[in-house]
Amino acid sequence: MINPRVVKTYGYPSFGQRMMVRFVGFFVGKKRSAAFFPDGDHLFFPPGDWDVNAIPLEKIARYKKMENLWRHRDNFRQSLSYKIAVAKMFVGRFFGKGMVYKKTPIKTFAELEDLLKHHLLNILYSLKNEGYRMDIEQDMPEVSIGREGQIIKSKRGRHRFIAAKIVGLEKMPVVVSHIHPLWFEKVVNESGSETRELGAALRKLAV
Repeated sequence: MINPRVVKTYGYPSFGQRMMVRFVGFFVGKKRSAAFFPDGDHLFFPPGDWDVNAIPLEKIARYKKMENLWRHRDNFRQSLSYKIAVAKMFVGRFFGKGMVYKKTPIKTFAELEDLLKHHLLNILYSLKNEGYRMDIEQDMPEVSIGREGQIIKSKRGRHRFIAAKIVGLEKMPVVVSHIHPLWFEKVVNESGSETRELGAALRKLAV
């Protein structure tokens, strides 16, 4: 459980590293996948500068659009999300796919308004008024731990995590998808038990 407001950056390991985790884990399970590699720790502890190269969360397009939508929640037609979607729908009549949300094409203004009002805004209002409800959520957002112990937003679960941060939610569950090996080594070097100390170190980062 973490406070979304403490998460300042967005980033994740390289595409190849992430695909390796997904591919191998899909077939044999994450716990056993390391047995297929002599240095299998990289599946959960990917090295590199992915943590220091993370960008401010507020700079990604999804954050900007959702923050703007929340600011214009009383008149969502003035929001950036609505204006961009209308432009995509217009262009889509002549070129390309037009407006698409999670592989679903949005072809009419009624569908667009339903998406913004009854889906995206509903996510924001639900988190604001009810918090993160474990009984209705399909999965939890993922985060990674950088070399200095900083919590970094990963790719999966961006919508709800960003929404929670925007509305000021103080507590929500997350899944740790990656840990930088330099932070892991620091934690382990301070004691003798990897499992116990890693768990204790992660709990210190929690709410």
